[in-house]
Amino acid sequence: QRVIRNLKQFCALTDEDRRGLLRHLEDHEYRNIINTLRDMPAVTMTCDMKGKIIQLISSLNSKSCS
Repeated sequence: QRVIRNLKQFCALTDEDRRGLLRHLEDHEYRNIINTLRDMPAVTMTCDMKGKIIQLISSLNSKSCS
């Protein structure tokens, strides 16, 4: 049994395996999901927070609580 953690992993399965996982759905419901997944763009995002945390801490430390 596979653990699917994201849509990319789900899409990488064979059609037979995907259908097996969603066997509780009617055929038209399954087709709607597959068509929606096909229309979704593949987007990869990265975020670099180096220095931002230090700035935040410095900003918080410089504010007085009185």
